[in-house]
Amino acid sequence: LSKVPASFCMSYPVISIAAKSSLGECMRLMRENQIRRIVVVNDDEQCVGIISQVDLYKASNGKGFLFSHGDRGEEFRSHN
Repeated sequence: LSKVPASFCMSYPVISIAAKSSLGECMRLMRENQIRRIVVVNDDEQCVGIISQVDLYKASNGKGFLFSHGDRGEEFRSHN
């Protein structure tokens, strides 16, 4: 593996979201693209971070929310 380039196993195309976008929009993109992490970009489309499903869980104050299967990404459903 030490000689295998990272591009060999990377996901393409890169799904990203603007830093000023809402978490609801972030959840929608993640659900629609079936991804667990999304690249966050600034106005110059430079990577400024990554949001994971765990980050979204923490943002919900640890209430155990999962993505909804509804039409809007901002909907939550508790699994507790």
